[in-house]
Amino acid sequence: MADDLNQAIIRAARAHRNAAATMLAEHGLYPGQEQVLLLVTTMGTSTQAALAQALRVEAPTMAKIVRRMVDSGFLQRTPSPTDARAWQVSLTPAGRRTSARITELWDDLERRTGAGLSSAERQQLDQLLERVAGNLGAGQDPSCHPLGDACGAPNEGGVIRES
Repeated sequence: MADDLNQAIIRAARAHRNAAATMLAEHGLYPGQEQVLLLVTTMGTSTQAALAQALRVEAPTMAKIVRRMVDSGFLQRTPSPTDARAWQVSLTPAGRRTSARITELWDDLERRTGAGLSSAERQQLDQLLERVAGNLGAGQDPSCHPLGDACGAPNEGGVIRES
């Protein structure tokens, strides 16, 4: 019985992750990179350190993510005019266009995820998943962050969790 619940959660999480990865790949992004793109969109030009702090990842992890996104043309990185050790990160025109599309992608994924569920069932599912996450200590472990697939696991898109 307990294994049934574990397997159902694993199947649902894997299907959701794969659907998200496919949607993001169509726009040249790996899972987790959309979080950085949306954050830079919201915060404006920011330091890598501020981005790392906001997403609860280590500075070397954010440096790797930013480097990949610069190489892909979504972000640009310039030296800080006030701190020789810091880099400022901002969106490129391609990053702005892609960021605008991310919200639409997430809305589409939510519609697909909840297809066939009534409003009451969607609300109940949300409450049950929050309870499951709470049972497992979500939000208590500082190594849990939105750029990994799970606490302590790297995602398939090449975004590596901090060590």
